[in-house]
Amino acid sequence: SGAPCPASSLRLLRPRHTTNIFLARICAKMEMESSSGQGGEFQTDTLLDFSMRWIWRDDDPETSPAYFFPTRFFTTLDEDPEGPAAVSATWTAKHNIDIFKKQFVFIPINESLHWSLCVVVNPGAITNEYVDEDDQSEDQTFPCILFLDSLKAHRKARVANKVRNWLNHEAKRLGKFTELFEGRHPKLFNKDTMEVIDPEVPYQDEYVGESGAFVCRCAYALYLMRHRRITYGSAGLETRPYLRDLITNSPEFKFNMRDFGRVGDERIWKPSNTVFVDMLKMLDSADGDNSDVVFQIGKGRKTKKKKGKELFHAHRNIIFARFPILASLTEGIEDGTPIPIEDVDPAIFRKLLRFVYGGGGPPQDA
Repeated sequence: SGAPCPASSLRLLRPRHTTNIFLARICAKMEMESSSGQGGEFQTDTLLDFSMRWIWRDDDPETSPAYFFPTRFFTTLDEDPEGPAAVSATWTAKHNIDIFKKQFVFIPINESLHWSLCVVVNPGAITNEYVDEDDQSEDQTFPCILFLDSLKAHRKARVANKVRNWLNHEAKRLGKFTELFEGRHPKLFNKDTMEVIDPEVPYQDEYVGESGAFVCRCAYALYLMRHRRITYGSAGLETRPYLRDLITNSPEFKFNMRDFGRVGDERIWKPSNTVFVDMLKMLDSADGDNSDVVFQIGKGRKTKKKKGKELFHAHRNIIFARFPILASLTEGIEDGTPIPIEDVDPAIFRKLLRFVYGGGGPPQDA
């Protein structure tokens, strides 16, 4: 349903149960702002990153079977002269992440004001592609690349090639699969061993500006499947389209793009232009004396390399009116008591609050 969720009913819903509603609303509205030219591309990047982080907020990045890269990952991979080395230095090597231990690696892509989602599946199982056919089993884990695009507007072959080059770089950096690399396979990940598959999913038709919502909804659906093994047998490789039973007909992917259209029409985010500046001033001046909600974002102590915890003062009535999912976290909390949200970057949360209060991009000096 695309109907708004009344604040009075939120006490009956835990945030986890309303994740798909939250993602659809936040991203569909961001896409509408993008198409209206109100600084939407910046906002969509910020909110999509926040939404992705929200999906796996309870997971340990090192032990989770899923890993989510931010929106800048593929842009850097595609545009930086160093390509794979640049993204490894910025993300995986810096944070000591071994992506070959993951079942799903999520890579959102933004090109030409349109979003799509690339998902690397079982990269650590690439060795299964190098055994004799007689030794292969339907129960073996299947490595592949999923490409989900609501308009089929992006070139999946080009994206997959960039991602495979990065996978080869990562494998060599970590000293993985050395016997195969030292043999006759200089490019272990290639179009034959790491096939790109675009399974049938709900596509965008007459609606415009919903690709961000589509990306988040598909990412959430796959995240719910993170403990389900994808094997040669379950992938249905003998018949096309591939992954029909595992993805296309799965309950996780039973959503409709029309739902996003209805969500996008809801007037629950956009404030009157006459109060834009005043709302931001109210947020900027909020402190313990003139606010009644405090969010404690991040974790740990502040060091030279780590920002640590940050407090954000806000106003309960505004949060309830403009962001009911976030407001549900404040129920039953006394005024002024910090509400901890550990797994969200303070910089992302600051931008989110500014959008909630202002309805547009933050000032240039923000």
